[in-house]
Amino acid sequence: MKSNEVYIAKCKVSNLDSDELLDAVNEYAQDQHSSDPAVMLSANIHGINQAHKYKWLLRMNNDAELVRNDSAGIQLAGKILGVPIKERMTWADFRLGFGRVL
Repeated sequence: MKSNEVYIAKCKVSNLDSDELLDAVNEYAQDQHSSDPAVMLSANIHGINQAHKYKWLLRMNNDAELVRNDSAGIQLAGKILGVPIKERMTWADFRLGFGRVL
């Protein structure tokens, strides 16, 4: 998964489209060798600002297996930094595909 990670203001974002994200969730769910839960978080500008205020949040974000882009602001930041973010997925957009995976 590491090759699909980008950093916006030192915060990890998984640069995946919805199909790639669903595939990654499915892989983590199917992993029979791991007893540890996989963590999927959402990235938005407010969360990035909070992560700089609270270092534990920055560590939690960057340690998560998946960090889904939930913000047009994240996409804009990626564009400005020359790292285009593939897709913005709100929970409302993502929930139907997520239900099919589980």
